[in-house]
Amino acid sequence: MLVALVATLLAILVAQVVPAVVDWRQRALAWWPHWLGLSAGKSPWGWLASWLAPLLALALLQWLARDWLFGTVYVVLSVLVLVLSWGPGDLERDVEALIEAEGSAAQEAARAALYADMNEPERELAPLTQAVAVALLRRALGVVFWFLLLGPVGALGYRLLASQSTQAGPLSLAAHERLRGVLALLEWPVAQLAVLSFALMGNCSPVIGAWQQQGRWQAPSLEALLGATMAAALPEEEDDNDAGVSSFWQRLPTLRRAMRLSWRCMGLWCALMLFWQLAAWLG
Repeated sequence: MLVALVATLLAILVAQVVPAVVDWRQRALAWWPHWLGLSAGKSPWGWLASWLAPLLALALLQWLARDWLFGTVYVVLSVLVLVLSWGPGDLERDVEALIEAEGSAAQEAARAALYADMNEPERELAPLTQAVAVALLRRALGVVFWFLLLGPVGALGYRLLASQSTQAGPLSLAAHERLRGVLALLEWPVAQLAVLSFALMGNCSPVIGAWQQQGRWQAPSLEALLGATMAAALPEEEDDNDAGVSSFWQRLPTLRRAMRLSWRCMGLWCALMLFWQLAAWLG
């Protein structure tokens, strides 16, 4: 758990301090669509073996690294893989870009970057809170969740599926639907934990009401569930004219509140990891 906490904090720090890491992630994962095109074949499930092959190689490296230099190599590997799997874009920068965008072309480009993680057919019509909630899940919470369960293999495996789910090629339509189905299974527990985080860090009762209206445990759409519960968690009114609030933050106040809630949720997850580690130390 300590490794997971340190790796998560470093991933957040790197994303904030080193803007070039976004381009590095994209270049580092550029092999994935090409690999699918070469190895997936025509079968609707052909991509599964292509997905498992690099994960098995990483799992072997992960197992060997545990004993190298008293586990130091494993820590370095974990940090590198988590930083690679985080994102791929930085959520806060995308939100700020949309808030600061001047002109229709800049606004459309910024909006497309923020909505890039969504899979719904009419995602352009989705509210901003839904785009932020889905981006929070796919760029951060899903990666952290599977990293906690399976280590670097879990983080990379989730990132590969999440990144491919938004791209039609090179898979067939049937194969793409199978991939999205597997991704939905992997995201179901993360989405429920995200809703719980929204309730704890926002308005609890409205979140529970939105969760019930969306179908509770059997919500037909995880993206709609995340959007509805995040919107319900946000305060109805907030003073956006404080002197300490910069001018660009005064635009799109709902988007600003959604970003604040996202940071609080990430802080909650990090705090829980810290408490878990302290409990393990105290026995």
